Amino acid sequence: MLETKSWSASALLAVAAMSVMAAPVRADETFVCNDGSIVTVLPGQLEAMKRTDPCVASHFGLTVTGRPAAAVVPSAVSLAP
Repeated sequence: MLETKSWSASALLAVAAMSVMAAPVRADETFVCNDGSIVTVLPGQLEAMKRTDPCVASHFGLTVTGRPAAAVVPSAVSLAP
């Protein structure tokens, strides 16, 4: 019984060490627009999309002024069947 507890503690310590060394998880974010389309934002692009894409901006209570930047290209897909 004592050996099982020792092994369990070692396994727990190994898992804890791996979780500390793991890279942070990043994922795409998808927004549903008022017209039924969706916009997917890649990691690291959210702040730029808040300023340039009307759909993304609206989810944060913001409005886009001026023309959207050409460098930021959202992927929009219609949800209609």
